[in-house]
Amino acid sequence: MFKKTFFQIHWFLGITAGLILSIMGVTGAIYSYEQPIQRWLNPDSYTVKVENHAKLTPAEIYQHFQVQNPEMKINSITVAKAPEEASNINIVKEGARRGYTMMVNPYTAEILPEVKGKDFFQFIQQLHRNLTVGEVGKQITGASTLMLIFFVLSGLYLRWPKNILSNSGLL
Repeated sequence: MFKKTFFQIHWFLGITAGLILSIMGVTGAIYSYEQPIQRWLNPDSYTVKVENHAKLTPAEIYQHFQVQNPEMKINSITVAKAPEEASNINIVKEGARRGYTMMVNPYTAEILPEVKGKDFFQFIQQLHRNLTVGEVGKQITGASTLMLIFFVLSGLYLRWPKNILSNSGLL
């Protein structure tokens, strides 16, 4: 009787949390490919024509932007190692937790076209982390993740034979 009731609880909670865990798994897989997808969708933003002179240093890029736009507050400048890769500049965005990233030609400090698809990947990230419903979603995804441990242990218990030495074994 106990095992049958326990199975029903395991099954019901497994279906419920399994849906959430599936969403988290799919969105996590999509999000893990953000960089390759972004590079494929935005070749003009991520690659530049290699020039005969050296790339500008981060200090030179910083100075260029301070002359062009003195009110711009720069968080960081990243210069890629590969000669054909664009640099990026992270700028302070008022009222935002994170800054705004611009792609820049490392040879000329020219601003490259804006990266398309950022909003899609921000949505995917929010869906993965909190089901796009803020703090409540964060609690739901956390509880579902903890329930996964329960499912593994209860599944082992439910699958375990009454007599381990019987012919049927574990499979």
